[in-house]
Amino acid sequence: MFYKSTVVRSDNLAISAAVVSVPAILKGCLDKVFAMGKFYENGRIYNNGLLKGKKALLSITTGGPEKNYITAKYGSTDQILHPIQTGILEFVGFSVYRLKYIFPLNALKRMNGKRF
Repeated sequence: MFYKSTVVRSDNLAISAAVVSVPAILKGCLDKVFAMGKFYENGRIYNNGLLKGKKALLSITTGGPEKNYITAKYGSTDQILHPIQTGILEFVGFSVYRLKYIFPLNALKRMNGKRF
């Protein structure tokens, strides 16, 4: 119940994960925290969800530069993350901020000759 009460008291939730998948430990936590009967039940989903009016953010990290993530081959990152954004966060009522992708700093340093 600790995690549920923490999420309920919060106005915002931020989740940071690798782009390819949700790490197993985070997936296990999400499965336990957002289980049936805790945040959703009998029509208390999406716009009627318990967490309606609260916001969530997915901050996505990658292991390589943006050019390595080929939509035609792997699907867009939006498609990859759809189950988390829609199937978990929006499902329980969160309004989800636009996805934010963070590419490695060494890749960013090389972009346009700019240094960070």
